[in-house]
Amino acid sequence: MEIIEVDNATFEIHQDFIIARFAEGSDQGLEEAVLVRALLADKFTGKFGWISDRINSYSIQPKFIEGVLEDFDHLKCMAWVTYGCAIKTEVSKLSGFIPESIEKKSFESLAEAVIWTKSYLNTLPSE
Repeated sequence: MEIIEVDNATFEIHQDFIIARFAEGSDQGLEEAVLVRALLADKFTGKFGWISDRINSYSIQPKFIEGVLEDFDHLKCMAWVTYGCAIKTEVSKLSGFIPESIEKKSFESLAEAVIWTKSYLNTLPSE
């Protein structure tokens, strides 16, 4: 595992998934998407999953999602850890901006999200 820290986020890089933690009150837009996309392209050459560990309150602009995902087909699944009900509504709105080809699910704990992500990726053919 490798940990990468930038101004408003920490990324935990595992073999076939990433755990993202954004800073309290941050606003993720197109500028941040460029950085994240470069990081993902550098670290993952095959199928991988994204886990958003929502330990803080922050906003994600649709342009962030579009910027990260544009012409990037290695990302196969996304999980959100919500730690309760309040943030689930926000997460369900974000799902609408993610292509149907990416499997999506929310969880109440990080352990559940990691297990699901690994399990889902193992069901896919090798690249």
